[in-house]
Amino acid sequence: MDRSDNHGGNGKFDFDQLDIWKVKAGDKPQVIPSSGYTIRRTITTGAGKSIVLRTEKSPAAVKVGGFSSDAGPSAAQHDDVVVREKTKDEAKDKAKDKAKDKKDATK
Repeated sequence: MDRSDNHGGNGKFDFDQLDIWKVKAGDKPQVIPSSGYTIRRTITTGAGKSIVLRTEKSPAAVKVGGFSSDAGPSAAQHDDVVVREKTKDEAKDKAKDKAKDKKDATK
């Protein structure tokens, strides 16, 4: 929360992931085929000091530490964690925007 409040607010970073394994101890590691993913971590702040952390995992061809892999088979997925709730004013504004969007959609 210190980073968000005092050092810039919103941001994101990505890193690549793949799986390796050894048949037995002492063997050279091998890449598990089609195990590549990109992991993205995002911090989003709202006007009322709300903070949401998102972790996304998406299939991607990657290179990590001298190993490479094709994209993994799983579909992209994400999860959000609310670290700090919206203020009452921010929640009211969002509700008004949603109602306006709904009204505009029925025109």
